[in-house]
Amino acid sequence: IPADHGAVLNEFASLLSKKNMPEKFSAILKEYYDLIHSGKKDFSNDPIHGMLFIDWGEYTLERKVDFMNKVKHTLLKNGDTISAAYANNHIAIFYEREKKPEEALKYIRENLGPLLLDNHIEYRYINSNAAYRLLKKTGNDKEAVMMADAIIKLKDSLTSQYQRTLLLDLEAKYQSEKKEKEIALLNSQNALNELQLERE
Repeated sequence: IPADHGAVLNEFASLLSKKNMPEKFSAILKEYYDLIHSGKKDFSNDPIHGMLFIDWGEYTLERKVDFMNKVKHTLLKNGDTISAAYANNHIAIFYEREKKPEEALKYIRENLGPLLLDNHIEYRYINSNAAYRLLKKTGNDKEAVMMADAIIKLKDSLTSQYQRTLLLDLEAKYQSEKKEKEIALLNSQNALNELQLERE
């Protein structure tokens, strides 16, 4: 992947948003999402770090929300719930920047409900952090405390998952090196056998 791939996708995204083309934008959003999540990442540092940077120009809040909702529905139609949840994250940020945390929270709740299933722990962790922040802003301290407890459990699960992945990677590397050594040993034995046969 070229180093400037992300920058090119950002340019395309800005162009498509200005031309009001949510269906094509949804494909760019998915490609960008796949790009930033293609490596093995440790999500424990809360990255809604990979958001597309889009130059929205003079778009009003309503127009931006409407556009991203169309993007989300296109993604859902294609069965891509993860990228649809990512579109929700954009909408939540729009509302939060406009000091409307209650509205932002609706989209994060949707991510934590029907869009992100339990097997997507890292995304639940990211959205739980966003929910905690928004709950504090709305003054819902009781629910914020419950969310903080959930975040701690999710972080523990993520750490365990990361350690399991690390162990599996190390085991695979060990097995690969072991096979290479066995092959090298067999090759050496074959070479010795050939020499022995030549002498005889």
